Formats: sequence, C-alpha cells, structure tokens
Amino acid sequence: MVTSKLLDPLKISLDMNNPRFSLFQFENEEDIIDYLVQYEDIKSLALQIINNGYISLGERIIVSEYKKDKVLRHTVLEGNRRIAALKIIFTQTDRFTRSERDKISSLDKNDFLVNCDVINETERNSALFKITSKHIEGIKQWSATDKRIFYGNLFEKYKTQGKTSTEALNDIGKVTPESIAKVRNSLKKLHFLSQVHQAVKKTNPELNELSHLDTDVLTSRVYNRIRSDLNLKQDENFYLIAKNGKENEFEKILNTLGKAAWISKTLDTRSFSKQEMWTKILNDNVIVPNLDELIQSYLKSTSNMQVSPDSSSLQSPTLEDLPDTVKEINPESNSQITPLVDGNSDSNSESNIPKYRLFIVENTLNVSTNEYNLLNNIKILDDQSEEISNKSSLYSNVLFECANDNIAIKENKILPLSENGIYSIKVKFHSAEKFFSLVLNIPQKKKKKEIKNLFTSKWHHESTALLSSKEEYSNIVSVLNRLDDNKDISINSDNFVVIALLIRILIEYTSKAYWEKFRDDQRMPKDLPQIVSLISTHLFNTKIIGKETKKSFANGSDLETLNGQIHDYKSNISSITLETIFKSYQSYLDILFAELNKHNS
Repeated sequence: MVTSKLLDPLKISLDMNNPRFSLFQFENEEDIIDYLVQYEDIKSLALQIINNGYISLGERIIVSEYKKDKVLRHTVLEGNRRIAALKIIFTQTDRFTRSERDKISSLDKNDFLVNCDVINETERNSALFKITSKHIEGIKQWSATDKRIFYGNLFEKYKTQGKTSTEALNDIGKVTPESIAKVRNSLKKLHFLSQVHQAVKKTNPELNELSHLDTDVLTSRVYNRIRSDLNLKQDENFYLIAKNGKENEFEKILNTLGKAAWISKTLDTRSFSKQEMWTKILNDNVIVPNLDELIQSYLKSTSNMQVSPDSSSLQSPTLEDLPDTVKEINPESNSQITPLVDGNSDSNSESNIPKYRLFIVENTLNVSTNEYNLLNNIKILDDQSEEISNKSSLYSNVLFECANDNIAIKENKILPLSENGIYSIKVKFHSAEKFFSLVLNIPQKKKKKEIKNLFTSKWHHESTALLSSKEEYSNIVSVLNRLDDNKDISINSDNFVVIALLIRILIEYTSKAYWEKFRDDQRMPKDLPQIVSLISTHLFNTKIIGKETKKSFANGSDLETLNGQIHDYKSNISSITLETIFKSYQSYLDILFAELNKHNS
C-alpha cells in the first residue's frame, strides 16, 4: 500500500543499493554525494532549487519506510539526486560560493519539505517493479551498464539469502518487465565485464570504474567470440571459467582485451564493427597485440590438461595412456589397466599391468600453513602394496575438488586467498573417489592498506625541474615540496585541510607568476577564479590550448569549494573532493609550468 507523507529531506537516507552507485563500494552518504557532484551535476540542480525553490511537479520522490532501533526511518528509492541536492544546500554549504551561501542563509528549511510516496519495506519489490518499469521502458533510460549493475545487485542479494541461481532469476523477474532471458544475458555480460575490469585493474590500478568505461565492443563483439574460441563454460553464477590450471593464461587474455578497449583504445566498435573482422584482428596483431598468440597458447596447453572425468571418459586406460614410470614396470604388455578401488578390480579379466589403490592419510586434516600441498595427505600403492613416490607422474592423475566456494585449490595446493573453515575435500584418482575433512586455520595477516597518492613522484620531480632554474619561482617549488610531503590521501587525516590550502596556494602562485610574465600589461583581478578564467582565455587565443580544455579551466567552482572548506572550521573535507579538484587543475598547472620554463629559456 502506498501512502503520501511530507518528510524532511535531511532525514531521508540515500539508497546505497542504487545501481548508479553500486560499483564504487561507497562507505557512507558523503562518498555518494561526492560522486553525484562530480559525475551527475547535482550542484547545478541544487542551484536551481536555491534560485527557484523546490518544485515538486513531475516525478515524485519514492521512499521505503522501516523501523531501525525502534525509530521510523526512510530510504529514498526514487529521487536520489533531488534528495542529495537538498542535503548539500543545508548541510554542506562549503560547496558553494560566498554569494550562494548568502542566498542559502535566507532560506527557510520548512519550505523545502518534500511530498513522498511511502512504501513499507516489506513491499519494496513492488516499488522496484514500478521504478525499473519506468526507467527501462521510457521516462529516464538507464544505460545498459546501469541495468546490468541493477540486476547484478539483486542477483547477489538473493544469492546471499541462500537462493539458487534459478530462484534468484525468478525473483528478479518479479521486479522488472524484461524477460528472464534478457536478465540472464545482462548478468552474463556484467560478470564478463567484471572479470575483464579486474584483470586490467591489476596492471593498471588507475583504471576508471566500470560504469565510466565504454563497454560496447566487449559485450556486443568480443564476448561471444572469446567464449567460442576458448570453448569456455560458465559456472552457476554466470562467470566464465577457465580450464583447470589455465587461470593465469585466461587472465592474460582478459587483460589484453581490456587494455586494448580501455587503455590504448585501439579496440572499439569502429575497429571491430563486424564479427567477420575477428580473424583479421587476430592475424594483423595490431588492434589487440599478442591476442592470437595468447589464445593459441591457451588452446595448445589445455589439450594436455586433466579435467574432471565424465561418463564418456571413464574407460579403462591402455598402456599407451600410462605414465612412463608405469610402462617401465611392464614394457611388454599391451593389455588394459584396471585401477583398483580399495583393492577391488572393476573387471574380472586378468592383467599383468600393476593396479593402483588410493589411500587417505588423515581423515581429518588440520592445516595452518599457506600453500599446503594436498598430495601430502594421500598415498598411492601398487598391487604389491608398495608405496608409489609422490614424485611419480602417476600423481598427475589425482584431482582434488571442493563444492565450497570459500576455498581455492590450484595444482593441488590451497591458495592463500582461501578462507579459514571446515571443508569436505573429494579426491579423484581414475575411477576412485574418496573424501576427507579439511580444517583450515591459517593465521591471518592484517591487510596492508593501499596507499593512494594525490599525484606521482614523477609528476613532482618533473614539475620542480621546470621551475627550479629561476629563483623567483622558489616559493612555488616550496609549495610543491610541501604538497609532496602530504600527498597521501588514502586515510582520513588532519592533513586534508593543509592539502586543500596547499592546492589553492599552488594554483594562485602559479597563476600570478604566469600573469606577471605574459599579461603584465593588464590589471590583474583580485578574484582567483577570474584570474584562472582570463589566463585560460589567453592560452586559447595564443593557441596553446583547445576549446574543450579552455572550458574545463574556466570553471572556478572548484576553487570556491576549496575556499569554502578552508575558511569553514566545521568543514569535512573528503579524499574524493581533494582528488577531484586537484586532477581538474593538474593539466592547467602543467601548461603554466611549461610556459614559465619556456619564458626563462
């Protein structure tokens, strides 16, 4: 049942499950708002509200209502941008200019209460159906990536509730007008893109988030071809799985494809406009370098890889199928070998070929070391009860499996990323199957926090080198050095205020130095955003920068944000804000440093 309520927007929580936010793993609302300011232009929406008031005509806000800690709470399902805009107006005034803050101070919060359609949390699915129906079929088209992420979020949610993949798909079908087949296809494409993105991120950590990348060529052209060429299967969650032991080669293929699409950008829907071009792309070795070589390596090596036997591969092997060490025992015989399972032959025929039996050493195995080799917990004996050395190639026919997704086994070893717990391990040796319990209890090392720097050491060295030749720029160099000392923004720190101040000083000092060298015939404005704007115009007129670059420099709103946060003792500066502002002016500084260096020369 839907009811209507007048609510305070400041008390409505933003939806952390919104598909537009889901790839970023935001920890709180502040992160979401920083994202919306940077990528979805909610500041412009906020300015419209400041100047014109909140107009509720058109799409209504939809919220879910629930109780938490005995308090009635609301989370926005539809209207995140509008609620976020209202929040920054009344709680984050440091994002606005002085004149805009003056307007805000004259506003009455009571005039900005919002009429909402309120849905009980238990009826959230019906609300999702209405929202997705509207977005997918008309009023506000989501991108294909946004739809995939939305379905991916729901799929993961239902899976964590213990549902099977089929049950999860059926539940998603209840909240979207799209067919289950289309939902399944979206999940396949999303998980493929996630695998490619993860592979590229390992070698190129600066890669943008997936929702900001062009994925069309990978989903519409590459996906089907790579599945076909590598003969890839999918697990029950629609992730592509490589042949056993070939995970590294598969990851290299994904990395190569992703880098061609997102780093060098040689692979797109123009260079690969038709499926028939795939062979030419592989042969030419230009658009996606080394891809054909990687694919051939994957296919060649997998032809010798062991896979779990199915009903068609359980025939007794001939002598030619045996390892050399076994052939040496009876080199004259051409009869078939019939492996024993606990000493019982599955054939009544006599054979001179030795028969082998599989034994478990510990029925309950306790492991507390990384990279433990599970072969240590089995023994293979011949028909004379002589133990076969684990150096023998006969052990290559042993396969360890576990149905639990929390343990990873590769080349018989337990990988470090496995989680502690109790597991049932299946051992396969020819037609023999046995089980033992594994208690994994590896001391966990604290994960070292990844350091995130505002800029690279290379950028710092190159920038100071351009300016150090002239004494009059020594203060700019000093600011660069102090900024380099404080460039780590990976943790919340008191230094954030200092960093914000240093960024502003660096832009101001550099801009004024440029003005004195190249615009000294004109009066320099007192307002820094105006100085930056006029310098941008001068750089454009002298053909140093293009029109698009000029547009990005001429916007002084980021400088006003810095001013607001520096002068407001209550401001809460985030690392995302610092990174966003600095990167927007980094190329501006690069150009000015280069021009000042030319002038000195």
